[in-house]
Amino acid sequence: VHHDRDFATGQGSPDIFLNILTTNGLCVKFLHDWAGPEAVVKKLSIRLGVPAFPNDPLHFTGSVSGKSISGNEGLVEVTLKGSNKLGDHVTGTAILSLLNGVEAWATASAGGPSWSASARPSSPKNRAGPRCSWPVKQ
Repeated sequence: VHHDRDFATGQGSPDIFLNILTTNGLCVKFLHDWAGPEAVVKKLSIRLGVPAFPNDPLHFTGSVSGKSISGNEGLVEVTLKGSNKLGDHVTGTAILSLLNGVEAWATASAGGPSWSASARPSSPKNRAGPRCSWPVKQ
């Protein structure tokens, strides 16, 4: 159901399902768009929910749920969710290291503003690769 469209549609699915590797990549992209390219995702823990299909928009939201310092490394815990028209496709938490130090850590507000982005993963028939549009963080 992840790679064979004919089999997936024969089982009653509208298309193939996105696999967990694609979902992981979209989560990391969402996190980097918020934290910046110098941030490192130290840990990503996700749980899959409803299926997601190619060309079906996913709307990601996230918020800072905790902060800590380890040496000169600012660590931020983020709670995130990716939803589509069927419900929550992915929920989880991530720990990010803000390598530009404690100054960046201080500006990440725990329990503060949330942000969101949308992605439209493309069909495997589109050889140009995934199409994702990510607005500037809010």
